[in-house]
Amino acid sequence: ELERRIRQQEAIVAIGKLALREESLLMILQEVSEFVAQTLDVEFSKILELQPGEETLLLRAGVGWQDGLVGNVSLPAGAGSQAGFTLNSGKPVIVADLAAEKRFSSPQLLVDRGIVSGISVVIGGHLRPYGVLCVHTAKRRVFSDEEANFLTSVAHLLSELIVRRRSLEVIRKSESWLRNLI
Repeated sequence: ELERRIRQQEAIVAIGKLALREESLLMILQEVSEFVAQTLDVEFSKILELQPGEETLLLRAGVGWQDGLVGNVSLPAGAGSQAGFTLNSGKPVIVADLAAEKRFSSPQLLVDRGIVSGISVVIGGHLRPYGVLCVHTAKRRVFSDEEANFLTSVAHLLSELIVRRRSLEVIRKSESWLRNLI
């Protein structure tokens, strides 16, 4: 247990360092997906971005998905899916057996890959959520509250990073506009 907690803390530190050195938000999201999958020892992770209109979530980054899915696949954001249910509840959602789940249905993306268990948490945002961070495994697994807390910590870190990046972008655009004006 102690080793697992140390690995989780090391992943948080690594993500913080990554956020300071990496310019590309997409690269950060991808590397965070990799850190999370390795730390929690799962085959799949994904970061879903809530799209304008708030009806779909775009698979923005992830691990374990076949080529061509990341950046191209959208999932429903409604309460009928795990990700949508997570957005609506605002709390971590732990699923031990997706086939037996009664709160929501399984998207085909997960069914096709034989996914059985997972955790999902909201990635917050300044005015609205950015999206959802999820991990999944094809083995039956009961994820712990500590693992959900770790994933929540990563989501909070991502949220702050995304808000900061967007704020810097607004400042850069304002700076550019002022330079052009002068």
